[in-house]
Amino acid sequence: MRGKSFLVLSFYIVMCLIITVNINGCSNNDSEEERLTAIEVSEAQRGNITQWVTLTSQLKPVENVMIFAKTPGLNVTNVNFKVGDSVKEGDLLFELDKSILRQQVEHAKLNYDMAKDNYNKQRELLENQQKAMEDIAVLSTNRGLNKFVQGNSTLNVSGVIGNVEASLLAAKAQVDQSKMAYANTLRQLTELDYYSPIDGVISQLNVFENQIALNQQPALVITNTKILKSNIHVSEKLLDEIRINEEVYVDIDNDIRKGIVSLVNTVADPRSNLYLVEVIIDNEDNALKIGYFNKVRFQRAKKENVVVISKDAILFEGKDTYVFIEAEERVFKRRIELGIEQDDNVEIVSGVETGEKVVIKGQQYLKDKMKVQVVRGGNHENI
Repeated sequence: MRGKSFLVLSFYIVMCLIITVNINGCSNNDSEEERLTAIEVSEAQRGNITQWVTLTSQLKPVENVMIFAKTPGLNVTNVNFKVGDSVKEGDLLFELDKSILRQQVEHAKLNYDMAKDNYNKQRELLENQQKAMEDIAVLSTNRGLNKFVQGNSTLNVSGVIGNVEASLLAAKAQVDQSKMAYANTLRQLTELDYYSPIDGVISQLNVFENQIALNQQPALVITNTKILKSNIHVSEKLLDEIRINEEVYVDIDNDIRKGIVSLVNTVADPRSNLYLVEVIIDNEDNALKIGYFNKVRFQRAKKENVVVISKDAILFEGKDTYVFIEAEERVFKRRIELGIEQDDNVEIVSGVETGEKVVIKGQQYLKDKMKVQVVRGGNHENI
């Protein structure tokens, strides 16, 4: 009886051990599956890539004309525009008081007219004396005048002619002088009217009707808003790659426009050791405003049909650069050589082939030849 009980008890003990071993084995397998690192992969593709350099600046006007009052101290009699108004080249902007200068013009004209009258009288007198000399010569020939009488008459007329010629020269000089004075006063009169030298917008206005015009500051400033510029400062290395008339891209709050390099200063600023580059941007639609921040993009390099992957895949270890390649649910550490970059993409010079699956998420937790679980993967969408 006791023997049978012992056998039954032994059987139950063995069965319990077998069940426990099976349960533990299943548990270990489940734990191993749970420990697999989840990763996301992207397939390396061939494509084109362009490397850009982006620099930030502010929009400024190309033309900014300051107009000063040439005759300060006079009253402003008329102002035709206000700040923000658009003007055309040749528009009358403002006028200064002309009353005093008009009197000067009238006086100068009177002197000029008198000088011309005097000159005409002297010329007429000279012509009369010359005719008298001719008449004496005719009488001497036809009537045989006494030589003594003829000589005295000729001598008298010659003296008068000499005096008249001298007076005529003086009158001519007076005419020239008064004419110049009259022209100057007329010019000064026209200078009291101020016209716009360019098309643009009134950006400053410091003259007002019935107030004295001063020249300590510009009477007004006209800004051409149709053409703007962006001044940037670049390093010597980048300067060597920039050319006059080179086309660049200008990003103003996601409004992408083409710009043209108009100036490259090859002398560095002694304070920053950087070089000034000026980029011209067309603004015919007046959508851009002076002072807007903008990003100027210069193309430095472009390559076609090269292996390109996401920059998210790149890892660094000392001086080495590497990625993890996934194949058959395992990852393999691969050292790579990088080329040029564009936005989120980078060229792979060596180390990755087209079509290989590169780990772009979760690679920080990986080791070489580790078994992994791919949770997401596909083609590289940004190429």
